[in-house]
Amino acid sequence: MSRNSRLELVTLYPHDPTTFRTPSQEDSRPDTFIRFGPTDRRKDAAQLTVPFFDAQTVAPFPSTWFSGIELFHKGQAGSGGFLGLKVITYDLSRHMEVTDHDQIDVNFNNLHRK
Repeated sequence: MSRNSRLELVTLYPHDPTTFRTPSQEDSRPDTFIRFGPTDRRKDAAQLTVPFFDAQTVAPFPSTWFSGIELFHKGQAGSGGFLGLKVITYDLSRHMEVTDHDQIDVNFNNLHRK
């Protein structure tokens, strides 16, 4: 049986992540995992299960094709943190033809006149 090479992201003495005033930072790395568990017994009597789910909208602008979705953890020292989603967009630039813009002569002053 092969051995799992993933590493666990451990949160020490986690507390409610919504009580922190500073923004959370992404702290997970590729091939890591995190376990759900209670907050610290001394801080809030283990009343909450962390990490929380981050419900922010994840939508690239302008709209484009996705090439992948990533689940990641963000938090800070003493926080249970959040699980969030990140989208990876498809790179369309390799399918586009590059034009020399110096050869294009367009008079934009006449475009909006009636």
